[in-house]
Amino acid sequence: MKSEANRYRKIKNTIFYVSSLCYIIAILTCFIVNLAVDHKLSWFFIVFTSCLCGFTFIPTITRFFNKYKLIIFILSTLLSMFLLFLTCSIYTRNYWFMIATMSVVLGYFLLFFPILFYIQRRYLKEQTFDKLKKFFILIYAIVLLILTCLLIIVINNYYQINIYNSIYITTYSFSILIIIGIIRLLLNKMHITTRIGVDLLLSIGYFYGLSYVLTYLIVGSKPIYTIDFKEWNTYSNGNTLFIVTVILCVVGVLLIILSIFNNRKK
Repeated sequence: MKSEANRYRKIKNTIFYVSSLCYIIAILTCFIVNLAVDHKLSWFFIVFTSCLCGFTFIPTITRFFNKYKLIIFILSTLLSMFLLFLTCSIYTRNYWFMIATMSVVLGYFLLFFPILFYIQRRYLKEQTFDKLKKFFILIYAIVLLILTCLLIIVINNYYQINIYNSIYITTYSFSILIIIGIIRLLLNKMHITTRIGVDLLLSIGYFYGLSYVLTYLIVGSKPIYTIDFKEWNTYSNGNTLFIVTVILCVVGVLLIILSIFNNRKK
């Protein structure tokens, strides 16, 4: 075990020092070239912020901390990316900084919020965490909806889009997660298999509604739900929704029956 620990430490140190040396060489080289060619520092700052951004990912600055490494990793990578976006935006004189920033914030929340949420299990009592877990999907969906709508508003400031249709479609798209979150609160005492079955059955109406919302807002007409498996070019919408409906209905009902059977068996 000591031998393996030492080997791991050597590998870790090698990655850190080699990566750091490569970043330093790249920065110094570009610093000299930029001064020699342009007689001033211009694109060098893009290289510098790129190397800084790369360093926060690999080998990361978490090496210098013993606690809260995941939070430090998230914050350091976010800040380094923001700095890189700002530098590139200023250099190119194309101010897309806010669009890139909001997109990354949305992606980071989507990826890391579940991890950070479930890490709290270590620090909270089991009963307290179980109470918080009931609200997870609801909080997750609402914050994602808010961040996505903010991103749409930011995009609209730079590129003219149909903001109202975009927000309507986004709100409807997240509505199924919000409904599922509410159902989880109301049916919390039910077995997880039952709740998943109910979620699948509810999603049938969601898919029909989504087709209606998209067709009405984008095309301006009502969707065609006619089913004809011989004419997919004309009736692909109805055929696809019918197949999705059957699959969701069968799986949802089977899960509910399975849950009832298991409860009776117990």
